[in-house]
Amino acid sequence: MCFTPTVSLVTAITEFVFAGIMPFAFSRARLKNIFAFFLFLLGFYQFTEFMLCTTGNAEVWVRAGYITYSLLPAVSVHAVWNYFGTKAYRWLLYVIPAFYSVIALFSSDFVQVGSCQTIFVLTKVFYSTSYDTALTLVYIAYYFFFIVFACFFALKKYMQEKDVEKKKLYLLLPLGVLLMSVPTFILMVVFPNLNFMFPSVLCHFALLLAIVTFVGVYWEHKLAEKTGQSV
Repeated sequence: MCFTPTVSLVTAITEFVFAGIMPFAFSRARLKNIFAFFLFLLGFYQFTEFMLCTTGNAEVWVRAGYITYSLLPAVSVHAVWNYFGTKAYRWLLYVIPAFYSVIALFSSDFVQVGSCQTIFVLTKVFYSTSYDTALTLVYIAYYFFFIVFACFFALKKYMQEKDVEKKKLYLLLPLGVLLMSVPTFILMVVFPNLNFMFPSVLCHFALLLAIVTFVGVYWEHKLAEKTGQSV
């Protein structure tokens, strides 16, 4: 029996509900909109898995899933910069994912493999250029360093902050990333054949990040109510 469509759909609905609640229930939280968008992206990726499994149309849904999870690191850094009021050209964060999204949209043989497995979705993409290896390495570096940078930036603010309540809030992003990534990499080591399912494995565990994110926005809202101002 293949559990992937059911698991993906339930996860997508859960993340869509979280994203829908945030802007209205936690109105005083500054993170509510950007994190709602982040959760929407997580949910939409799960929806692309569901659609791939139920329609078998890999050409459409592998591309849609790739573009969706390519945005996640940029949105993570954007959220951190937005929260701490960092003055930067935030649109520059989206140059790399936009570039790869264009490749995904217009490369005729981009989708090499797209199939529904028992628990995860198996995908393989190809950039169809003489620089395929270089593009792959740049993409991996983008994904890794953007997420690490977002966590490092939050930890730096944690070290500088004196307020105990705010310090707890600043730890949530690194905690969420750890909860998402550590189980993923453990599975990669224990079951090397899952390497081609990395995005699917990572995004399933991202439900833990979604929960932590939801709790973080709730805490920010409650802290703003307590102090009488945005935090």
